[in-house]
Amino acid sequence: TVKGRMHIEETLNVPYLGAIPTYDLADPTEGGDMPHKRVDLYAHYRPNSRVAEASRSLRTNLLFMQPDNPLKTLVVTSAHPREGKTATSTTLATALAAASGSCVLVDTDLRKPRLHKVFGLQSDRGVTNYILGDDTIGDLIRKTEVPGLDLLSCGPLPPSSSEILHTERFKQLIEELKARYET
Repeated sequence: TVKGRMHIEETLNVPYLGAIPTYDLADPTEGGDMPHKRVDLYAHYRPNSRVAEASRSLRTNLLFMQPDNPLKTLVVTSAHPREGKTATSTTLATALAAASGSCVLVDTDLRKPRLHKVFGLQSDRGVTNYILGDDTIGDLIRKTEVPGLDLLSCGPLPPSSSEILHTERFKQLIEELKARYET
């Protein structure tokens, strides 16, 4: 069990960058009306909340980790389902988009993708279409309701998801996105 910031830094020998607090939909001090079905966009709907402030602090810490080599890509993952990957990704992407005005969120969950649902978009075309050579990035990127934040959904689910992300074509995708977006 990890018991706090110091324990993380000592045990893992990595810097502590921050934590996102638990969302509280019922707390009136957190902001205005929040659509319950849009909880993963908490920081967008409640920009003055503790969650939004913590995400901006995490964003700043990430950006200042290596000021001479600015962050261009970030992977959010976990060992098990339902540990907050989608909420963390959208919260951090919202903060990054607010700072840079140019951020893309890429859904590479090729088993149970959810990011398209968060933004109310289709996932019929996306990463897998690009990897198969069916479409260009420009054809696949979707604007979201969050200013400065675009989405590249996963697309059709492949039979062998782990192999898709290890292809040369996926590496090309990442390089093209890095050239188009700040974060």
